[in-house]
Amino acid sequence: MKKVLLLTYCLFATTSVCLFAQEIREGDDFYLHVNKTWLDTTQNPSVVLKLISEKTDLKLLKILKKNAQSQNLNLNSPEKKLADYYNSGLDTVKIETRGIQPLLKYFDRIDKIKNIDEFFNLVATLYNEGHGCFLGIDVTQDDKNSQYMALFLTQIGLTLGIPSVYSEEGEIFDAIRNSYKKYNQTIFELIGQSKEVAEKNSNDVFEFEKEMANSFMPEADLYNPDLAYNKMTLVELEKLTPLIHWSKLFKIMNIKTESVIIQNPKYLIALNTLVQNKDLEVWKNKLKGYIILKRTAALSFQFREALVQLKSVFTGGKIYTPRQEELLTVCNNEILGQLYIREYFNQKSKEKIENIALNIKKAFRVRLSKNQWMTEETKNKALKKLDALGFKIGYPESIHDYKEVKINTSLFFENMDSWSAYNFKLKTEKIDEKIDKKKWHEVLPQTANAYYDP
Repeated sequence: MKKVLLLTYCLFATTSVCLFAQEIREGDDFYLHVNKTWLDTTQNPSVVLKLISEKTDLKLLKILKKNAQSQNLNLNSPEKKLADYYNSGLDTVKIETRGIQPLLKYFDRIDKIKNIDEFFNLVATLYNEGHGCFLGIDVTQDDKNSQYMALFLTQIGLTLGIPSVYSEEGEIFDAIRNSYKKYNQTIFELIGQSKEVAEKNSNDVFEFEKEMANSFMPEADLYNPDLAYNKMTLVELEKLTPLIHWSKLFKIMNIKTESVIIQNPKYLIALNTLVQNKDLEVWKNKLKGYIILKRTAALSFQFREALVQLKSVFTGGKIYTPRQEELLTVCNNEILGQLYIREYFNQKSKEKIENIALNIKKAFRVRLSKNQWMTEETKNKALKKLDALGFKIGYPESIHDYKEVKINTSLFFENMDSWSAYNFKLKTEKIDEKIDKKKWHEVLPQTANAYYDP
């Protein structure tokens, strides 16, 4: 949700680069003055980051395996939780034996729903249980009141991701749509629906998403603060979507706030319209499909095979991710970050890199002070901005230990639920709270990347 600029470029000293970009004056376009030569000549710079990420992943897999095999972990310690989480995911025999059993506790509740109000109440309840669909709940820094965290409602729910894919003409788009319908039919059959019913429900869910897609804001517009920032009171929100009772839903989710920022009002209006136009069974099947999609890693091979088949239309062939790599994605959290720090980037290393960054900042201050092409007013503002610049290097001062997360030694599906539910709880507790500038923005110590947040 938060607009974050990922820094995947090398940093060069201004004077050396200027030798190759003299045709662009500093005051006309400083970005191109510094970077034009590099932008014009560098071939595929993302490869370097990809290589670093791959090497880091190998280290993380080694750490995960070593931790999972350790016999000396204290009960209820973060390391033990991570070990049990990882090991429960490795136990594919148990996962196969359980079949669709983990899904039934959700599907039974969905099937008992009698009206759309009950349906949305369950949707809100499922957010607390680790399954977030339709409502687009997010909590991040308020773009126009940056001292505080705010509740955002975002557009959500397109399995195929890009809105235009649902209606774009062309063979490749036909192939994608047909593959998605086939995927839905397969998973519906796997949960016990007849072939005819599964095919109908698959088509209905696709049409449901197609109507949702028509209301989606283009990706580029999401970065436009004038379009993607629409602050409303709770009363105004319920007037916008009178068939969705947000006050009650927020109460169920333990969300306490007087206002909310809407990313795309058209999406919520469309959701309200779908409440009128779509049969309750379509909503139910869409929700079932969502839960299956988000928990595929914890379901039997047939579900994973169906998803691989769907993805093959994008990749050009079936690609089966090794189980350990799959689990790295699931278990890539702050606890793993703590283990990574101990092994590869301790306090001494952190201090060394911080000193390098501070020396660069000092050198930059000297250059700014001696700058000849800025006015004194501009130079003073630049120096003030430089003084406010802070660094987040290696890892944050405090890392969450997930003490309250309940992890079972053998139930991987439930463990995924528990982890997601706790993350949702942590997120909603921040609504309307003053921002903690020491916190990192969704970047783990082991993440091979960087970000700039103004």
